[in-house]
Amino acid sequence: MQNWEEQRELFPTRRRAAESPSRPRIRPNIYARLAKFCAANASFVLVAAMFLLAAALSLATFNVHFDFKRPIEISVDANTE
Repeated sequence: MQNWEEQRELFPTRRRAAESPSRPRIRPNIYARLAKFCAANASFVLVAAMFLLAAALSLATFNVHFDFKRPIEISVDANTE
């Protein structure tokens, strides 16, 4: 069995990391900044989402109109014959 120094020479991770050139940092785009904001302010995002959901639900509910006295109109054209 090899000792720890011989095993370290087989996998020279520190030497490789020191020799590799450093890459420039990537500047975050708008989606990364939005995700970072949402993760930092999760409670605010959930409250805002619930408010928008309630607003959309109430608008959809109050704008539905059913007129059962009017007959169903199906237009007859060349495609439906």
